[in-house]
Parts: sequence; structure tokens; C-alpha cells
Amino acid sequence: MRPGDPIGAAGPARRRAGRPRSPGQPASPSTYLIRLEQGRASHPSAQIVAALARALRLADPERAHLRRLAGLAQPGQETMPTTINPSVQRLLDRLTGTPVPVHDASWTLLEANRLIAELRAKSTRFGELWDAGAVGRHEAARKTVEHPRVGTLTLDCDVLTVAGSGLRIMVYSAAPGTEDAERLALLTVLGTRSLGG
Repeated sequence: MRPGDPIGAAGPARRRAGRPRSPGQPASPSTYLIRLEQGRASHPSAQIVAALARALRLADPERAHLRRLAGLAQPGQETMPTTINPSVQRLLDRLTGTPVPVHDASWTLLEANRLIAELRAKSTRFGELWDAGAVGRHEAARKTVEHPRVGTLTLDCDVLTVAGSGLRIMVYSAAPGTEDAERLALLTVLGTRSLGG
């Protein structure tokens, strides 16, 4: 983890400093860490502990220890894994030029790299399809996305299953040397640059 890296999965926009959060809005992991350092925190929620474990990229035994320290019950053997192990996180970090979401065995989104967020923000249709959360057996397919900045992208979508965890990693790619590959590479570059000047 590097300074400035976000803690946990992408979520709603962060509030500006000095603004109180609404009563129904949970504290962010960074807010909780500040309160912890000041001695004002007690009993973190399961979501805060999970976000801290993800941010720290803890292995399963370390996650279990953190849950015990926080006074939370351990997930039973019958529960579905809802965390990403460090090796999957490293894989996700390295696939910066490829849109990659990671799901649990019930297709609940656990984590996604920056390009997924970029596609959702810039393509209404992609966002609609993503939010629809259609459930079904999926192993491989081709998907077409209309992106306002790079145009139409037709991508191969393959599902990789992480042995022993139930995690499913969707990898979007384009055949090398195609216009789709060039557009996907352009989207990667555009997503890392500020468009403000």
C-alpha cells in the first residue's frame, strides 16, 4: 500500500473536509483510523474491518486475527468468501490496461480496477448493464460497449475462477493489433491523465 492509495472498494464520492456526514452515512475506514489514533474509537463495524483488511492486503489468518481483535464473529465454513486474497489483489493491480472486476461465488462484486469505474462513469449503457446485475452462468463472451471518449469497443470477456475460494475474476481483453485493442489502450492512457488542460 502506498500513501494516497484508496482504502477499500470504490464507493460514493468522499465528503469534503470539514463537512459533517449525514446520520445514515457510515464512517469511512480513514475516518475510523483517525478516531482510533485519537483514542475515540471503539467497536468497528464488520465493513470497516473488511475494508482495513483489504487495504492492508491481509492473508486469511491475518484477517481472522483482525476480526478477533475487533470482537467480531468469524465467518463459518458454510459462509461464502467475501474477501480478496493478496495474490488476487496483486493480479488485479497488475492488470491496469484491462477492465477486471472480481466477484464472489454468488456474483457479488467485491473489487474492480480503475477501468471498470471509468467505463461505468463514461458509458451510460455499460452502467445500465452493470447495475442490472443479471445473474446466470458465464464463462466467456464478447461484449460491445459504446464509450463516449474512445468509441465502440468489442471485448472478449473471460471468467477465471480462483481455486478454493469461489472468487470469479472477469477479464476483458481485445485481440492484439485490432482497433479494439488500440481503443482499450487509449482508454487506459486517458484514464491516467487529467483532462483539465
